[in-house]
Amino acid sequence: MQFRTDIPEGGGSKNYLKLKDKESAMGIFRGDLHEFFVLWEGQKSSVVPEGTPGSKFRFKVNFVIKDGASYVPKIFEQGLTVYKQLAELHAEYDLETTVIKITRNGTGTDTTYSLLPLLKQALSKEVLKHLGTIELHALEQAQASQESAPKADESEPPF
Repeated sequence: MQFRTDIPEGGGSKNYLKLKDKESAMGIFRGDLHEFFVLWEGQKSSVVPEGTPGSKFRFKVNFVIKDGASYVPKIFEQGLTVYKQLAELHAEYDLETTVIKITRNGTGTDTTYSLLPLLKQALSKEVLKHLGTIELHALEQAQASQESAPKADESEPPF
């Protein structure tokens, strides 16, 4: 039996931003969005071509948060409602330089997300330069997992 020596890193749930009801995370959206369509069958979804009957629009984007003394990218995956909110915000603010607070309200299918730009959180040129060096997740390859990921540490200022 032979195994690869260049084993790829698994995406897993640790790379995803997971919030519980009333939890928030603050960070910066970075990189391009990855848009796709999924079809739910029971508790599992599969990526399908656009236009597949019954499919739902989804997107992923990297959301860089502060974890202790370092910045880490988390994958933020959502549907059409949040996509429209982000598009409206981006029309007013540059999402790659504006700190955004994401708050989850609700559970299960009765969940909404509020996205609030924190305009008092101006980023220095040094922080913006550092954010540009962070290796983002490859969104087209990232697979969602039903496991919960650790939440962002909110005990200290995020930026």
